[in-house]
Amino acid sequence: MRALGASLTLFLLAVYLLTMTSQPIVSDETEYIDAADSLLHFGQPVRDLTAWEFFPTRLPSDDPLPLRQSTVEPLYVWLSVPWVALAETTDGLGVAQTLMSVNALVTALVCAALSGWAYDLTRSRFAAVMTALTLGLLTGFWPYAHTFFREPWAALFSVLGGWALWRGGKWWPLGVIGLVAAFAVKEAVIFGALGLVWLM
Repeated sequence: MRALGASLTLFLLAVYLLTMTSQPIVSDETEYIDAADSLLHFGQPVRDLTAWEFFPTRLPSDDPLPLRQSTVEPLYVWLSVPWVALAETTDGLGVAQTLMSVNALVTALVCAALSGWAYDLTRSRFAAVMTALTLGLLTGFWPYAHTFFREPWAALFSVLGGWALWRGGKWWPLGVIGLVAAFAVKEAVIFGALGLVWLM
């Protein structure tokens, strides 16, 4: 099953990368990139207003720099920092393109993880493959794989956490950690996490 999961991950990653434009579609993405870059270089996730929205024409005299604390969840920024560092120290890699490519990988891993859970539920390789391909190619996960949004990471931690809770026993603590991590990446996950716990 591991070989099948790896094959599904590589296939979906190839599809995502071949169809990717690496262009931010909303200003939120550039804000997150700016916050990760700031955390790497200055130790705090500060966003430069000029980097992701129109230049402010009137800044208060007591705070004249166009810098504001980012409101994005902290774990998401921390998860991005190593990739920002890799892009900045490697010739030919752009920061935004690297971060979006990482999200493509994470989305493929979500599909592979869910296929593993499907296999545990059904003991059918066909069901596992169809679960991964359906989620990866026939839902909104495909366009999300092309962005620098929090949803792929939140989905990965949610699926891994839910799968571990479903398995129970020694896996239960890992399930709780997974759901807490999902919440730390995107707080709205709380609604889905409550549903997962209820289903258990």
